[in-house]
Amino acid sequence: MSHLSKKHPSPKILLSSVALLVSGLLIGWLFGTWSTCGTACSFNVALFDALGTWVGGVALALAAFIFAISQANASKRRDREEALSVAIACALRVDPFVSANKITKVVFRFVNNTTTNIHDVSAHMEGGSSLHSDRQVNPGRAWGFKAFPAQLDITNTANSEEEAKQIIKQSVLPKIVFAFSVNGHHFVRKDGEVYLFDDAPNWRSASVS
Repeated sequence: MSHLSKKHPSPKILLSSVALLVSGLLIGWLFGTWSTCGTACSFNVALFDALGTWVGGVALALAAFIFAISQANASKRRDREEALSVAIACALRVDPFVSANKITKVVFRFVNNTTTNIHDVSAHMEGGSSLHSDRQVNPGRAWGFKAFPAQLDITNTANSEEEAKQIIKQSVLPKIVFAFSVNGHHFVRKDGEVYLFDDAPNWRSASVS
């Protein structure tokens, strides 16, 4: 599941704002003219033609400006959604190793099966300090690290590899935070949920040890 926000004003709202602005300018101009000359004012067709041309020009310029903003916002939204589709494919795999009924280490591994470079990768336990970080993982390459039970706040006792996997599933996977960037968009992933970094809860960042 993913969480994506960052909403922008719709084109209809922006164009309505233009209409209100132009109407306000026109009414203001008419009121200002009337208050200056009062009953001495006479209807001037040429003046109103010029005013209509001016108002139309202002409206066209503002509409073009707002259209450009709308297109830019739409482009940013598309870029973000494309980055999110890549981010959803980015996940850590976790494998415990058992020897003499004890978990000796836990190996975390991310394989970049996308066609995009993944930047600023890091992992930490919720509320904990960074376990490992790197600058970039190229397509087709793997990134990983090992951690020990004490770092993951779990018992090191396990009678079998299957029992160790259950310990990891219950106590590590729900709390491990995987952070990374895709095409300049920063994401975090925890317990199957993908968030834009700025929208994620406080656990998004590792503590400073």
